[in-house]
Amino acid sequence: MKQAAKGSSEENRQVDENWLLAEVLQIQGAAEVLNKYSLPCMGCPLMGFEVGMLRIGEVCRTYGIDSKKVIKDLNSLLKKKK
Repeated sequence: MKQAAKGSSEENRQVDENWLLAEVLQIQGAAEVLNKYSLPCMGCPLMGFEVGMLRIGEVCRTYGIDSKKVIKDLNSLLKKKK
């Protein structure tokens, strides 16, 4: 996952549009959130190759999905983890 910025705590990290899918999927429950918004990546045979290259913001824009809603739900998962 993303390294916490210097001086910030790991607990304060937040998903943003630049997170790679590989980072996002390390969050417990993230796959369910992505499925909720019908991101086709979850069933794509190329997922294994692209997961380390695609950013959540790019994927949402490509498929016309509101990235702000997806990111809000993903950040809610991070808050629950605390």
